[in-house]
Amino acid sequence: MEQQSFANVWDAIENTPAEAAIMTMRSHLMMAIIRQVKGWDVTRDKAAGRLGITRTRLNDLMRGRITKFDTDTLITLATQAGFALQLDIVEARDHPAFANSRCAKPRRIFSSCSNCSAATGMFVPGGKIAAAPKS
Repeated sequence: MEQQSFANVWDAIENTPAEAAIMTMRSHLMMAIIRQVKGWDVTRDKAAGRLGITRTRLNDLMRGRITKFDTDTLITLATQAGFALQLDIVEARDHPAFANSRCAKPRRIFSSCSNCSAATGMFVPGGKIAAAPKS
């Protein structure tokens, strides 16, 4: 059996690159929200109230039950948690996950920031969703 390596677990278990990208974004969003909620140091009831969800729903989130949350819901929860989201889109052949790429630096195709509603074409290192608390 040939040994394969993958950029992340979703690349290994999802059927298509698109499905893997969606699950990667969802997991990054979920992990950021969980870290933020834990940092609040409040009861689960208060945290659920801050996010605008029920305690049962918060428990699903905090237990990492990713299949119970779609991308739109996680984006909404991230903004409720105080994050400004940024989406960078790069060509797949330029992405760092493709180690054999001839291009040394990814080219950003599109970038959008939820904090300022601006879109740019400039490259920012990382080429992935970044969730950073709003200042």
